[in-house]
Amino acid sequence: MAAGAWARPAPRWLKALGEPLSAAQLRRLEEHRYSVAGVSLLEPPLQLYWTWLLQWIPLWMAPNSITLLGLAINLLTTLLLISYCPTVTEEAPYWTYLLCALGLFIYQSLDAIDGKQARRTNSCSPLGELFDHGCDSLSTVFMAVGASIAVRLGTYPDWLFFCCFIGMFMFYCAHWQTYVSGVLRFGKVDVTEIQVALVIVFVLSTFGGATMWDYTIPVLEIKLKILPVLGVVGGAIFSCSNYFHVILHGGVGKNGSTIAQQISLNKIYRTKVQVSVEV
Repeated sequence: MAAGAWARPAPRWLKALGEPLSAAQLRRLEEHRYSVAGVSLLEPPLQLYWTWLLQWIPLWMAPNSITLLGLAINLLTTLLLISYCPTVTEEAPYWTYLLCALGLFIYQSLDAIDGKQARRTNSCSPLGELFDHGCDSLSTVFMAVGASIAVRLGTYPDWLFFCCFIGMFMFYCAHWQTYVSGVLRFGKVDVTEIQVALVIVFVLSTFGGATMWDYTIPVLEIKLKILPVLGVVGGAIFSCSNYFHVILHGGVGKNGSTIAQQISLNKIYRTKVQVSVEV
């Protein structure tokens, strides 16, 4: 008997390292086309700035390099703030909040022009889109943490967890509805407006200090820091209602089915074909 007859098959994780994507998945990736719909309130005026900024980017600079540079700046400034406020209750030096505001603004600017640079250099690809959204997912976590530190939200641990969690949850829902409908849809108030609002929060903490958010509003008898939290709650309810409307009703694929349903139907069809062949 051959020595290799008793060899056990390689584990799935080891096969995944050698071939992370199957041939069929690679083919589907090549067929993918980026589709977006909707314009937020601040996007039209900011498009003028982004178009002007793109003129200063050299043609040899890869779009992914632009994305990575913006992400690195955002992460470094936020990590610096975290080092001063590990429990989210301390007050950091004023210049750290200013650096976070600049870091987030730079990240937003570079994230907005990486796609323009890709079209400008004819280097658009599905992998580039995947890399861009992967960087966005990481940045979303750091933006939520940085903004929570800027308002000393650690004094309300439950709200701190909620604000950090809801950012990731909304990012997931946005791409979930994209998976269902095939189109990334932006509302009137979306990620651009949220980023600008966070920049304003950082600027206010720069000039007023993080302790300014502990001020109690007369009559309402609530801390000033609760107002941004209420804005997050209201925005989450509004956005999730739109996301789940698309997720449940807005996907139109072949025969009126959603993309998710179509994939399931394809799997069922392939299974039936395989069974019929074996029979």
